[in-house]
Amino acid sequence: MHKLWCLRGISTLTAFALAVEIGNWERFTGASIGAYLGLVPSEHSSGHSRRQGAITKAGNSHVRRLLVEAAWHHKPRYVVGKVLQARWDQAPQTARTRAHDRAPRGGGL
Repeated sequence: MHKLWCLRGISTLTAFALAVEIGNWERFTGASIGAYLGLVPSEHSSGHSRRQGAITKAGNSHVRRLLVEAAWHHKPRYVVGKVLQARWDQAPQTARTRAHDRAPRGGGL
């Protein structure tokens, strides 16, 4: 859970809910978690034609909603405040580095 806290937009409750809903994160790859959550486009194919539509929404709706809300909280300018710095201090160094590398530039550790 401390690794999730390092990401902007993820609060304590969101991190806990994601940890409970997903369970074992190691069973997913970057491509397979999107399909599990229903975040992949629908597809209508026939012969050589291929049309992609809206996301399928066939997966876990609770986790999908949590991630969408976290993305909205991630949108404002990147500033490392007291709360985020305190979370970074509790997390392993690898999680802190990865969270900082994924964030838009403009802030610092």
